Amino acid sequence: MAKQSHKSNASELRSALLRVVEQRIISNGSAVFPCVPALSGQYTAKLLETWSSLGRKFSDADAEQLQRAVANVQSTGYEQSPCSLLVVRWEADAPPTARLRYRLEVHTRTVEEEYNEWVKSRPAPLFGAHPDAKVMNAAAELGEPHASPVLDVGAGTGRNALPLARLGHPTVAIEMVSALCEQLRQAQASEVLPLQIVQADFLSPELALEKGRYRLAVLSEVVTHFRDVAQIRATFSKLSELLAPGATLLFNAFLGSGGYEPDALAQQISRSSISSIFTRSDLAFLETELPFRKVSDESAHDYEKAHSAPEAWPPTNWYVSWSRGRNLFDVPEGKAPVELRWLLYRRC
Repeated sequence: MAKQSHKSNASELRSALLRVVEQRIISNGSAVFPCVPALSGQYTAKLLETWSSLGRKFSDADAEQLQRAVANVQSTGYEQSPCSLLVVRWEADAPPTARLRYRLEVHTRTVEEEYNEWVKSRPAPLFGAHPDAKVMNAAAELGEPHASPVLDVGAGTGRNALPLARLGHPTVAIEMVSALCEQLRQAQASEVLPLQIVQADFLSPELALEKGRYRLAVLSEVVTHFRDVAQIRATFSKLSELLAPGATLLFNAFLGSGGYEPDALAQQISRSSISSIFTRSDLAFLETELPFRKVSDESAHDYEKAHSAPEAWPPTNWYVSWSRGRNLFDVPEGKAPVELRWLLYRRC
């Protein structure tokens, strides 16, 4: 009977043997997660699954403590910058303790730091060698270039600012990222252009610009960096003072299609991916509270493809996928519920 009992419990005995071996596994490692507070539960589950596979199972109480810690650190990191990373490091000791020790860290990266790193690690031109077709067509409708000053907010390496200045538009290029600003200065150095380059945060109180002067304000791939509606409000409120009556405000932003409304998870992931999603209701204040009137709302992908020269399309190898929302949603082409839209307003 004893032999039969052992035979019937063979699987249990095997499991018991394996548990002893698992406790003798020594491991150490790390995992890096984007700081997305809404995913604290999923991140915790992945860590517990990984550690369980290495023979370190957590009690319910310890698992809850881990989840609280992950949630707290993630929230702190996200508030500091949507580009922040949660870094988890661990070490699993050998018997007799067989403990698993972990620590959570936040690596904060600002948008400026992110782009400075891009300049070092990615081939130029970062954002393409040609200007946006929509920007150039909007400028062409202003009339005499020399009498039509332009404000390019978030000018980057000057993809739009330089061609506008070459046409004769007195252009002010505002760029806060030092590495991008330096590339713009280098590109301007060999030419005499009506171009003023200002390294600054557009919303900085120290940035003083002439009110009522500009006929066109451009924010190309800039609103995609904003983390909340308050930042949009502050930016466009300031622009309303800088633009002349009848002037054009042109920007692009990721907006939902087919009635899609982003939840907290989608908003947080979009901000951590520098592809912030907003809704048309988020932008309604432009017409209800500020002196702007919407003129057009168009697909950036479709407009640029239709109006760009063959050699200028696509502007980069990532633009098509990014502008159609696939940087955020892993779905087939054309199936993402958001896309980059060109929005043109007139200053009343």
